[in-house]
Amino acid sequence: MIEVAVTELGRHELTFAAGVLGRGFRDNPITVAVVGGDPLRRMRGAERALGSAIALMEHPPLAARRGDWIVGVCGMAPPGTCHPPLLQQLRMVPAMLRSGPVVMSRYLRMLSAWEKQDPTDRHWHLGPVAVEPGLQGMSIGSQMLERFCARMDSEGEMAHLETDKPENVRFYERFGFATIAEADVLGIPNWFMRREPARR
Repeated sequence: MIEVAVTELGRHELTFAAGVLGRGFRDNPITVAVVGGDPLRRMRGAERALGSAIALMEHPPLAARRGDWIVGVCGMAPPGTCHPPLLQQLRMVPAMLRSGPVVMSRYLRMLSAWEKQDPTDRHWHLGPVAVEPGLQGMSIGSQMLERFCARMDSEGEMAHLETDKPENVRFYERFGFATIAEADVLGIPNWFMRREPARR
């Protein structure tokens, strides 16, 4: 276990957080399906897409810090902000186009499939969540999730997420998330999970 300080990410740190997200999501099945086989291209594509996504979030992501280094990132979208307005989404287009029109088309299909699974009732959307690959399995993700879930419990809020890795399903179950739907997205199994706030 590695002890980290979990605090809100400053806007001046978005570039560092995007790097963690790019490295953390590089080998995820959905990233491979969207971007393709080249690991460096996947890392850069995930860094651009997810970095743009957290920059648009109305609520600052959480950052896990080890000294001066950001080693984990936990994005969260407040109720009603899961899907940014069209004008905000257009700000992501240049970043996505740098990966090419085929990748952008797959990315938009992925987002559309995820949006169809979004709950209609009030909820926070958790993600993207990533930890530096060399430090995964050392409780950094758990410390970020504990902070997030404590806030959901204190505010009485439901949370929702999607994941493309079965080991992530087991991880999120430890924090009270339950699978409510499964679907293939670009040929990749995806799980959609929901967490009700703990009773006070």
